[in-house]
Amino acid sequence: MVDILVHITFEDGKRIRCAKLSCPEPGDRRGATFQYDPEYLKNPKAHALDPVKLPLESGPTPVRTPSGFPQAIQDSLPDRFGMGLLKQRARQNRLRPDEVPAHLLIAMGNGAMGALDFQPCKGKRLKGPPGCGLPQAQIREIAQAAIDYDAGRPLSNSQFQCLLDASTAPGGARPKALVQDENGKLYLAKFSRDDDRMDIVRLEAASLTVATWAGLPVPEHKIVSAGRHTILMVERFDRTGANLQGHRHRISFDTLLRNRDDEAPREGYGDIAEAIRDWSAQPHTDIEHLYRLMCLNVLVGNTDDHLRNFSLIRKDGGWRLSPVYDVLPYHHERLAHSILLPGNPPTNRPPEENTLSTLVDMGRQMRIPKAKAIVEQVSKAASRWQEACALHGVPNIQAALTGRYIQQRRGDNNPSQGDEEEIRPTPR
Repeated sequence: MVDILVHITFEDGKRIRCAKLSCPEPGDRRGATFQYDPEYLKNPKAHALDPVKLPLESGPTPVRTPSGFPQAIQDSLPDRFGMGLLKQRARQNRLRPDEVPAHLLIAMGNGAMGALDFQPCKGKRLKGPPGCGLPQAQIREIAQAAIDYDAGRPLSNSQFQCLLDASTAPGGARPKALVQDENGKLYLAKFSRDDDRMDIVRLEAASLTVATWAGLPVPEHKIVSAGRHTILMVERFDRTGANLQGHRHRISFDTLLRNRDDEAPREGYGDIAEAIRDWSAQPHTDIEHLYRLMCLNVLVGNTDDHLRNFSLIRKDGGWRLSPVYDVLPYHHERLAHSILLPGNPPTNRPPEENTLSTLVDMGRQMRIPKAKAIVEQVSKAASRWQEACALHGVPNIQAALTGRYIQQRRGDNNPSQGDEEEIRPTPR
């Protein structure tokens, strides 16, 4: 068995041991187990890492996942882009991440997103990637290394080490990095890709600005330039306190909505709303924010609204819906939403007509007070799409193309039709 010690850092910056995870190695038929540390259970700040499947209880909990660790811990690991780097970091340290998934946690060490960090009970302990990222002064070097790595081009040793330090932790499929600016703020930097046919970086910045106008909690975001690179900087919402020493635990709804670790989750806005009612410290506020986000996703065409793009974070002693992240208009390529919209029966297709009144009906099904006023505010924000694009320098032809699509989504009469180049953003 590979035994992993799990530590957690609270919002005040205090770090304590919270659990032990035992994962089988190849050929070991014993099942994986998770167990909270007895001292953690006594701590007044202790909270469940997963309120559904990992309640605050003593004794071992069986884990039934291919990786051998709970989905709540899986949330600490990166997706495709960062995962490739994390595996290379593991191999550099003579670990076997493909055969022993627990070695990914050892390689991640104290550099994970969120509030958890990991170290083996025995053997070599790795420091992991810097949790504070790299200084913004290196942003040009980081951007070039990330884009080259994503495209499969060779990197120098210094470029590769820079990438390991900056880009191992962030999730998502696209190239990203953790960067700290001159004021000590920590940002997730998002880069372009060689095969982007649209300026995805600027379009996402415009989408976040529209989300702000729609009354949603949105992290601070800005566009910066470094040489020929355009970069979207989004402030991290899982860090807090002086010098960003405090951490907030995060759990995705992909994890929260699984009945068991080895089963696919329920997938619908209604399911997310019910989970918020069960676990949020301020359910009425958070469900309203969910509804606003659902309306925004429908009206701007953000159909990549899968469950990993919705999270609860541990804030001020309770669970809260996280700020908005990963919002971007798709076009003709993906008309259906990734999860189900409310309805009878529910569907993942957007309304073909009477969009605003249909959204109001969905709000009533979700028991949202003042649903009509919310839809009107979100619709008004979406109507300012061209303004948001101008703020962030989206090329005019791309702003017009996506703007026509948003007009169609909102149900505007007779939107102008012209020769359209399809927007084909790759997964985020």
